[in-house]
Amino acid sequence: MVFFSTRRLLAAFPNRAVVYSNHGDPSKVLTAVSYGSLPSPPKQTLNVRFLLAPINPADINVIEGVYPAKPIPRQDLTRSGLGSSGTPAFVGGNEGLALVEEVGVGVPGLKPGDWVVMTKPQAGTWCTTANLGMDDVEKVPRVPGLSEVHAATMTVNPPTAYNMLNEYLRLDEGDWVVQNGANSAVGQAVIQIAAARGLKTLNFVRSRDNLTQLVKELEDLGATKVLTYDALSDKAVRKEIQEWTGGKV
Repeated sequence: MVFFSTRRLLAAFPNRAVVYSNHGDPSKVLTAVSYGSLPSPPKQTLNVRFLLAPINPADINVIEGVYPAKPIPRQDLTRSGLGSSGTPAFVGGNEGLALVEEVGVGVPGLKPGDWVVMTKPQAGTWCTTANLGMDDVEKVPRVPGLSEVHAATMTVNPPTAYNMLNEYLRLDEGDWVVQNGANSAVGQAVIQIAAARGLKTLNFVRSRDNLTQLVKELEDLGATKVLTYDALSDKAVRKEIQEWTGGKV
């Protein structure tokens, strides 16, 4: 029988990454690899440690190979096997919050202990640590009220909601916005941004056991009206919607 020190093994390979080499069902193609400590960052780069990295539906689409944006395969994670030059692998994850651990020469405005988020799409955030270019991150002010969860989820869904409300149609104060999937991350951002702009929102969600609780949560965010899809089958409800919106919906 052979014994070995797990402490020594963990010291040699303290980092982990969720990777894949082929597209497909995430439950079948994803695996985890261990890799060693990062060397000091080269010029104009920094080493970071990820604090939180969410899983978005688009992340699953990327792994399946059906999302337009494609990640760049990594071949510097390991010396052999997945993540090496012989078998490049993709690191999952598009957004996340990281803590700056070490800064290379020529990186202004950042220091160890700062929070950063990714500015480069498909950055591969499902890992412990990473070396990143200074142009691939944006500093996040550590201000009261901004949690790690807020910071880790600010680069995908909130910008999507903002662009939908600003880039496609002129909306003036008092206008109505109708959305489905209102309890999704994007939907909740739409509610809050719309409320801040003085827009009214008609929000549709699926029926569920805790519907009363969900309606209150969305109203607390600023939702004007919340209905289920099933409610649309009621002619009286459809009449109410026309009354609420002045016949615009």
